[in-house]
Amino acid sequence: LSVFMSASLFGTDEPKILRANETAQAILDYLAYDFRMIGSGMPLGQSSFSMGDVLLTPAVLPILTTATNEYAQIRVAENGEATVLTDSFTPSSSSLTFSVISTSNFAEGDTVYLSDIPEGGSSGLQGTITSLTNNTITINLAFVATAGVQFPAGTEVHRVPLISYQSPIIGGGITRDSGSGPVLLAPNSSFTLTYLDSNGATLVPPLTQPVIADSLAAVRISVTVPINDSRRKAEYVATAEQTVALRNLILSR
Repeated sequence: LSVFMSASLFGTDEPKILRANETAQAILDYLAYDFRMIGSGMPLGQSSFSMGDVLLTPAVLPILTTATNEYAQIRVAENGEATVLTDSFTPSSSSLTFSVISTSNFAEGDTVYLSDIPEGGSSGLQGTITSLTNNTITINLAFVATAGVQFPAGTEVHRVPLISYQSPIIGGGITRDSGSGPVLLAPNSSFTLTYLDSNGATLVPPLTQPVIADSLAAVRISVTVPINDSRRKAEYVATAEQTVALRNLILSR
């Protein structure tokens, strides 16, 4: 009878345990991809649009200084939407519209970055799209750009949203928000972020701008998904962990 009861409980709980493990790994894969791509689409490493330039803050930061162990705002070109200028563009209060090859992957309200590195430049710009007309894009007056820059034809234009990951302290589950409202990844799930420098030493948040620009090299992501209705005496908690190198930050230094 003891063996039968043990086998019965195992058979009941095992599918739940497998699902929890799969869920934890799936969430980890999702977070790891986004964190690995931090800064994609941004003009990182360009001397006139440096992560350490306080005058251009926070537009130059791929991960914001609000990051904690349970929350992070990151900039990622999540779907790779990009185009290029067809004419030169000098941003100013009277010049906010530029021509591109195509606007098909862009929309009003999108955050875009311009990078002239393909044309041998070292400058960048961040702006928000206010309108689209045929193959022209108009950005808001509150754009942030390298002083006195003129972007030549061939300059890259990338859509780079600000993505927020949050892990509620009490229940709720991990959420991801790329500008259209938070999306729940799994009920009761949670994550912990540990920020690391190139030597593997822990960087304690809040992360300052110099730390992000000069020291941040990797993030260790730990995801947990508990089984709340298990009939075992001890609650089962699925865990998945991975350390992700922030390659765009590393390569830009």
